[in-house]
Amino acid sequence: MKVAFNIFLIVVASLLCLFALEGLTRLVLDDGMLYELEMWKYAREVKTRDLRPDLGHRHRPQAEAQLMGVDVRTNARGLRGPAIAENAASGVARIAFVGDSTTFGWGVAEKETFARQVIEELVKAGRKVDGFNLGVGNYNTLQELTLFREVGAALKPDIVALSYFINDAEPIPKYTDTGWLSEHSAAW
Repeated sequence: MKVAFNIFLIVVASLLCLFALEGLTRLVLDDGMLYELEMWKYAREVKTRDLRPDLGHRHRPQAEAQLMGVDVRTNARGLRGPAIAENAASGVARIAFVGDSTTFGWGVAEKETFARQVIEELVKAGRKVDGFNLGVGNYNTLQELTLFREVGAALKPDIVALSYFINDAEPIPKYTDTGWLSEHSAAW
């Protein structure tokens, strides 16, 4: 009986320590600028698994999160930015910005992404353009192409701007099944 009680006390004390660690992680370490925690939030709040081997993950439609101190939102297509019409207005050139986190605009407000800045500068210069941001963090070129074929091509862009970064040559990561702790624990 005494052994069972001691095991019970150890289990309870261990659980209390784990809850305290989780609380301290969220209260003390999570200042919105710790890269590892922000990437975990990005994966949990904005991304979703896609079981196709040439995609792996994508953005959730209508997702909202605060990451690296800035608000991040996706539209109904899961793209960062406002909704975009199925077809560009007559006489308007449409630009698809394709890439990974650099295109997505990791760490910057939506208005500061290079996709948004290029469009705004072209409009200021009198050009009739619109565009959309197909950037997804941690994508390689195959994933970018797959998403473009699925989502971007249907929006009929006139110009495709591919933002290539060194990690574009990396293979698609192997995704393991995520457990409850991976989904819910910042300390894990």
